[in-house]
Amino acid sequence: MSGQQHPAAEREPSTQVYKGTRPGGRSARVRAAVLAAAAEELLEHGYDGFSMPRVAERAGVALTTVHRRWGTKARLIADIFADATAVAVPEPQGDTLEEDLRTLAGDVAASLENPMFVTLLRSAFVLPDEELDALRQAFWVSRYAVANSVARRAIDRGELPEGTDGWAVVERVHAPIWMRLLITGLPVDGAFIDELVRDALVLARRET
Repeated sequence: MSGQQHPAAEREPSTQVYKGTRPGGRSARVRAAVLAAAAEELLEHGYDGFSMPRVAERAGVALTTVHRRWGTKARLIADIFADATAVAVPEPQGDTLEEDLRTLAGDVAASLENPMFVTLLRSAFVLPDEELDALRQAFWVSRYAVANSVARRAIDRGELPEGTDGWAVVERVHAPIWMRLLITGLPVDGAFIDELVRDALVLARRET
């Protein structure tokens, strides 16, 4: 189970996502205020009604600051999702692969049961195709990086062989949760997460 990368990692997004550092002090406070204001703006007005001037006003910053850091509303919206996901589903730091997968599954389920997160997610579905593609790539590239980090630690502990594709392991836990909570409406409980983690571990070890 190695070698081939997730498609999102193979190319840069066609719309460049804000990639600035996350410094402390005033710059961090400005960034946090703008992202919070942008999230509120997106929830209230959707993509078509999204207004950069209103975001600046809500955040209490100059419009030039918003344009200088993000440039377009597509970049700003992409950063909302990247930031929200990093907070809701951070990289796990468990002592075993099983623990990491279980933590990821619980965090993904919790985020997709959060009404505000889901509303933000669904708001993005109305983006123009080229901008939705950029957002999709930016979102999954960050998730792919987390998956690879989880696999790297498992490899270092001797739980998986060198070259294991982290995303191929993590996807088996992520995908059914997304399917249930966003499409079928079926529940995601502890027993279901246990089953997903167990199956992912069995398949990872069998394929390697």
